[in-house]
Amino acid sequence: MRPDISPREVHARARDYVDEARALFDSAVAARLRARGGVIATLSGGLDSTLVAVTAARQLAATGKVLEAFTAIRQPGLPVNDKVQWENDDAAWAAAAADFQPNIRQRLVSPEGLTPLDILPLVHAFSNTPVHNPASLVWHGR
Repeated sequence: MRPDISPREVHARARDYVDEARALFDSAVAARLRARGGVIATLSGGLDSTLVAVTAARQLAATGKVLEAFTAIRQPGLPVNDKVQWENDDAAWAAAAADFQPNIRQRLVSPEGLTPLDILPLVHAFSNTPVHNPASLVWHGR
C-alpha cells in the first residue's frame, strides 16, 4: 500500500495541516510494516528514528506485535566530545522513546571496534543486493 500523495486542499486552520501530516506519516510507516515475522528498527534517539519507531510500535501494538529497536551505543574507552551543546551519546534519548511505547524492545549494540567497511562483504554475500545505510552495518555484524 502506497501513501496517497495527491495534491490537497488549502486548509482553513493550521491544526488541519498537522492532522494531515500525521495521517500521511502514519500511512507511510504502515506501508513499511508488511512482514510475516518480526519488525526491527534503528532507534538513535534523534527525531527521525524516534518518530518512525514510536509510530511503528503504536501500529504494531494493535496486532499484539513487538518492535525490536536497535540503538548504537558508544564504544567504551573512546574519548568524549566536550563541545558545548553537543550530545555524543543518544542512548538516554533512545531509552526514553522506548519507554514511551511499551511494545518497543530496545537492544543496545556496541561496535566493539568494527566499522561499516568490516561488515560490507558479509552483508553483500548474504543479500546479493546493494547495501542500504552502510553506517548501520556494524549492528548487524554482531
